[in-house]
Amino acid sequence: GRLDRSPLRLVASVLLCAALLALTAPIAAAAGLPKGRFVVGDSIALSASDEFQRLDYGVNAKVGRQFGSGVWIFRRQAELGTLPRRVIVHLGTNGTVDPDDCDRLVAAAGPARRVFLVTIKVPRSWELPNNETLRACASRHDRVHVIRWWSKSHDHPEWFADDGYHPNTDGQRVFARFVDREVDEVL
Repeated sequence: GRLDRSPLRLVASVLLCAALLALTAPIAAAAGLPKGRFVVGDSIALSASDEFQRLDYGVNAKVGRQFGSGVWIFRRQAELGTLPRRVIVHLGTNGTVDPDDCDRLVAAAGPARRVFLVTIKVPRSWELPNNETLRACASRHDRVHVIRWWSKSHDHPEWFADDGYHPNTDGQRVFARFVDREVDEVL
């Protein structure tokens, strides 16, 4: 037999294959994502990292971390194939959250992951605007959810150190368990 080398058939075959790959790629990508949960955060998440790890969360938290660095962390973890299906973000305590950074972070997480943005409790001028930015970001994306830590914690000074926002031992436990329950409710 002789192969049909008509350019039209070749183009049609290539387009059909591309369409099939485009339709199945998100399903394959979601199936290949690591299970589990991953927290990216600042000193608040860092202080509760032992509690999160007891609940089987991966944690990448650092004192003084700004929101924009979460974008890089998500991109890198996604590229390495180590970013799980559920990612939790507690950033914004150390400065203003740029709405574009929030959208970039969601994009870096990819279309097959759920992103949970945790509102902040910090006695600074950016507390309210940052929490509004986080809620607005979630409203722009179907797979993004808000965990309202500020609402849960603002009437409980007994959960915090003298600065009023770093959780003490009880607060760390409450914080991690609250985040875990909120993530479970979405699933």
